[in-house]
Amino acid sequence: RSGRSSLPMPSPPAVPFRSPESGQLARTVTVDVGRWRRYLNGDGTVRKRPADDANGDAGMGELGKRKAGREDGADDDTTETTVTIRGMIIPCGVTLIVGGGYHGKSTMLQAVSLGVYDSIPGDGRERVVTHADAVSVRAEDGRYANNVNVSAFLSDLPSGRSVNGASVADRKRDTTRFSTGDASGSTSQAAGTVEAVESGASALLVDEDVSAANFMARDGRMRAMIMDEPITPFLYRVNGLYLSKRHGISTVVVVGGVGEWLDVADAVVLMRDYRAEDGLAKARSVSYQFSYGHVQYGGRGVVHR
Repeated sequence: RSGRSSLPMPSPPAVPFRSPESGQLARTVTVDVGRWRRYLNGDGTVRKRPADDANGDAGMGELGKRKAGREDGADDDTTETTVTIRGMIIPCGVTLIVGGGYHGKSTMLQAVSLGVYDSIPGDGRERVVTHADAVSVRAEDGRYANNVNVSAFLSDLPSGRSVNGASVADRKRDTTRFSTGDASGSTSQAAGTVEAVESGASALLVDEDVSAANFMARDGRMRAMIMDEPITPFLYRVNGLYLSKRHGISTVVVVGGVGEWLDVADAVVLMRDYRAEDGLAKARSVSYQFSYGHVQYGGRGVVHR
């Protein structure tokens, strides 16, 4: 039910189809689809088959009938292999998907994550295309990790060993070869992120709802409260992953509760009633109003605050 109304809420569309009226997020592209062009219209939609007729041409389709009507079997469209499509593009860099609850943020990211696969016509996502090496990363409590170098995110983890009941403070776990049979939310997501980087991912897809909160970000009050925090949040590494000549990995993050992500965004998709809008200008304005310079996070990264 929706608020005070006694009527059920309408179901959201599978994917927000309307692209934002923005020069940064909207693109018109020409795609070479090869021999599949004969089954498509000029805008990439699937050609409809005409109704069966009395001449027994059922199932031949429009192209087949035109060919059958010519002696040489030639067709005017056989040399055309491209279609022109207009829609939203997620640029390289750090892109945020923001918006209110139940406005389509996670639905958008799910569509992007499934865009690495082909979809059948009528699925609703057949025109959602994602780089084949984009990887979804999330917290996986209890997962197994073996010899993963998570030192970019974790350092000075306590060993858990003790002598005569007292903890041995100078014995720290080696996070360059981190292993565990029961990872926590933050350590599992750190391991998953590193594994995606090592596998050659070109983009990381992250949803705040299924991520470890202390891995994603940490505000100033908690930094002041816990001075020896072993976790370097993903927020402080995300720009470096893209700007690094070695990696060049883009990130798409669904954000709904931590505004500090607005400080590091290269593009912002604002979801409103299941429709996408360009929210970068507003995000930069909000970031400027609430920021007070650059801060160093324990020697492990600089972020605008």
